[in-house]
Amino acid sequence: MKPKFFLYFLFALSLFSSCEPDNDNNNNSNSTVDKEASRIRGDIYALMQAAYLWTDKLPSNVDTTADVSPEQFFYSLLYTALDRWSFFVTQDQLKDLENGVFYGHGLMFTYDEYANIRVGYVYKNTQAYQKGIRRGWILKKINDQSVDSYAQLDELIGEGKNIVTNRFLFIDNEGKEQNIILQKESITTNPILADTILQRGSKKVGYLALESFLGNDIEGKLDNIFSKFNANAIDELIIDLRYNTGGSLATANHLANLIAGNKADKALFIKLTFNQYLDPYFADSLKNSYLEAQPNSLTQSLQRVFFITTGQTASASEALIKGLQPYLTTYLIGTRTYGKPVGMMPLEIEKSNYVIVPVMFEWKNYYGESSGYAGIGVNYAEFDDLTHNFGDTSELCLRQTLHFIQNGSFMPRKKSAAEVSFKKPDWRGIRAEIGAY
Repeated sequence: MKPKFFLYFLFALSLFSSCEPDNDNNNNSNSTVDKEASRIRGDIYALMQAAYLWTDKLPSNVDTTADVSPEQFFYSLLYTALDRWSFFVTQDQLKDLENGVFYGHGLMFTYDEYANIRVGYVYKNTQAYQKGIRRGWILKKINDQSVDSYAQLDELIGEGKNIVTNRFLFIDNEGKEQNIILQKESITTNPILADTILQRGSKKVGYLALESFLGNDIEGKLDNIFSKFNANAIDELIIDLRYNTGGSLATANHLANLIAGNKADKALFIKLTFNQYLDPYFADSLKNSYLEAQPNSLTQSLQRVFFITTGQTASASEALIKGLQPYLTTYLIGTRTYGKPVGMMPLEIEKSNYVIVPVMFEWKNYYGESSGYAGIGVNYAEFDDLTHNFGDTSELCLRQTLHFIQNGSFMPRKKSAAEVSFKKPDWRGIRAEIGAY
């Protein structure tokens, strides 16, 4: 959240201070009630009434003296018919999240076309990578328990603490069983999975695989990559967002600036809309994001950009795609995106270590379009090829994209488009933002 916007936001919230429920006459009150916990629950409810996108869907009869934790209380307020994303954290957890830091093994898992759970990527600065685990390995067991679905992973892998040790059984890419013991560690994510320049005929093709819009100095890393793209005068651009679950909308805006800043300088990128109470208090200059030329913006005037997507392509990554569509022809290869046309903002609970991160706004592009809740459809349906690394020209999605760049058409499918699908995980909170375990 930008400082100027935050000041306006605090002012707007102050206008709703009277929203806190009055429980003075609540029959459930008694002398043993934790007044501090009750105060925190009251503050949570007041903030939700003021800021929650679906404020009109909040329960009306709320008892802030009920003996439930602040976290349980927060989740009891959510409009679950649409809200799959609002979450509750501590200030320390939020700081780590914004910096791309978490405790875990550094393993991201995904489904293949046969519903096997495979390793999608491994962070290189981890025990897992040092012990040889690689993209494509099939996960069979954790601590001797068979794993058949995402739903089991949180429970079997356990909490994000560095004292947790897990024993994994994998089938590696040569079909051999691998028993590996890993202890959780503090991991700093690197959202850049791969970047390279590929040659297709007479064309130079820039390729970037990006797994989130979080982390320290991510914008600086993107600047360096696009400086290299400019130095090599690329003719085409492929952005691989297959595992990009989102993150900072400002960082997505920065990447859009690097892609199209010179072509569409000062054009609207994304417009935010808040609930009916907050929205009137914000000028368009605070709700709108614009494309702006940057020192490392592409100097070649591209007419199109290619995106590789899956059902894990969500939120800020979907905003990147839709935000560029008014100014560039976009091609999507892979599977339909996740469908998250809304965003969250962190709100600290006064005099506590708690932070709520509720859905607060919808986003739309210049044409008033978003991803919707069904996601963005693809131009060519193809499976996520987990048997090849990012940037490998034999990987199915990249192979199809390069074929189109060189020949103006896609290769015939081995399966019909209807058969190409992606099984989405049901994530909330830090797991949804980080994506890895």
